[in-house]
Amino acid sequence: MSDIRIVQADSWLLLSLILATERQLVAGVRDLISVADYIDHSIIAREELEAGFARLIEAGHALQVPGGFAVSAGVREFWQGLTPKDQRPHKARPLIAAMLGVVPGVCGPLPVTSAERYVTVADYATAREDYLRGS
Repeated sequence: MSDIRIVQADSWLLLSLILATERQLVAGVRDLISVADYIDHSIIAREELEAGFARLIEAGHALQVPGGFAVSAGVREFWQGLTPKDQRPHKARPLIAAMLGVVPGVCGPLPVTSAERYVTVADYATAREDYLRGS
């Protein structure tokens, strides 16, 4: 696990997943697009989802489950240990980044990947369009 290089965008994805699964156990791609937009006021790219989940799942922070994605028990325990004030997105994101071992302020370029192991191009396109239409 120590060879996995978690990046700043992964804290955004993991926070999105945490928030999307607070009231339901599994988050789909549309849920993640919606929550990521709420947090950062931008649409998360398919490549960010694909590359981010590859790292987060390999590191044991997220799970791919039927119907989408879930957080690990360790991440859920970390989240539940935060105060309600620290669970606010602007406070939680740097705490999650620190928990993941992300170097503060270091952002990489947008990932480029043609892999479709976690999020296919078709599923992403459908989820993005549903979100933008407000469905």
